Amino acid sequence: MVSIVLVAGLALAGCTGGSPEPTRSATAGGTTRTPTPSSADPSESAPPSTSPSATPTPTTPAVAWTPERAYAACIDFHRDKTAADGLDPDSATWNPYSPEVVRQSGSEWLVDLIGTVTDPDGNQYDGIFSCTVGGTPAAPAVSESAGM
Repeated sequence: MVSIVLVAGLALAGCTGGSPEPTRSATAGGTTRTPTPSSADPSESAPPSTSPSATPTPTTPAVAWTPERAYAACIDFHRDKTAADGLDPDSATWNPYSPEVVRQSGSEWLVDLIGTVTDPDGNQYDGIFSCTVGGTPAAPAVSESAGM
């Protein structure tokens, strides 16, 4: 308790620097009293800018994605993963995008690719590959997931 009061007292002590008397400045309606600013310490933050700021970009990754882009990112991830595993990235043929296979979960998208996969011997199988898409379209963070 004493340390909180001491910290609060030290914080307020910095507010009393400068001249205790306000200075006068002339306005159209007469003289107005304004406080004299204390000398600025470079380590203190500058006063807030009154200029308009740029419109912020979405910081929630899921907002930056459309379901279609998340689906395409999952296909790209599967192709890269298949090639990295030494397999033919064209061995899988995924069904076209459908809203039923892409769903948002918090800041991520869950995507299920459904289609056919051809093994090295030419046998075809029904295939499902699931991934989680996060990050942003410019810097995607895609990983394989348990899926459906």
